[in-house]
Amino acid sequence: MTSLVAFIHDSPDDAEEFLLASPALGLFTPKVEVGDVVTAGTVIGHLEVLHRRTPIRLPAGTPALRVTELLEPRRGAPVAYRQPLMRVQVGPARAVASNNNGKHGLDLPADAIAIQAPTDGQFFHSMNPDEEAYVVEGDTIRLGATIGSIEVMKFFYDVNFDSPIADPAAAYRIVKIVAANATPLRSGDPVAYVVPVAHLPH
Repeated sequence: MTSLVAFIHDSPDDAEEFLLASPALGLFTPKVEVGDVVTAGTVIGHLEVLHRRTPIRLPAGTPALRVTELLEPRRGAPVAYRQPLMRVQVGPARAVASNNNGKHGLDLPADAIAIQAPTDGQFFHSMNPDEEAYVVEGDTIRLGATIGSIEVMKFFYDVNFDSPIADPAAAYRIVKIVAANATPLRSGDPVAYVVPVAHLPH
């Protein structure tokens, strides 16, 4: 799905700190909290422009960063182009995921990639309760693979492994599925995490 890419600036106050800034004018709603660790491809919030809500992601190559301050913590706060949204510092290689039971810290490899919900809706592991799940933890997949379905107003859409930072020629193994069956998700919420097969310990 279409997304915006956040700007990353050096902080004028601290050499070890960075600012994540808005890529456009609009109404900003954060999707992270102070203490969360974010990295390349992570959705840090949504920007509403002309009544259209678009996720804001971190650019490819972004290292693990820890959120130290939300400069615009309010939901739907008006922000300007390149306005700082939050302060971050280089953090530990730990990813943060959320599901309908709240937010949980997950110990994941530094190169783990989140597969995210493409839209708001209810996530299902299979199209039918009597059918096997599309995937389970430990499965090996490639870009484009279907890992679940999401229901929006009685219509079902595939949830595919689609990431701008994944290598199309590589195989990836599912190391964690964080979205339970029949879970309501928001656009950009993590569904599962994968790592390159070549980087897994034998």
